[in-house]
Amino acid sequence: MLDAVLAGAAAATSSVFVVANSLRLRRFASTPT
Repeated sequence: MLDAVLAGAAAATSSVFVVANSLRLRRFASTPT
């Protein structure tokens, strides 16, 4: 049971990190340098 919880937490953390990273890259790309 604990392994399933840890796996879910890891998946959620990785997905959130990917989304945040993509949004940050998109923001940097949209801003003119």
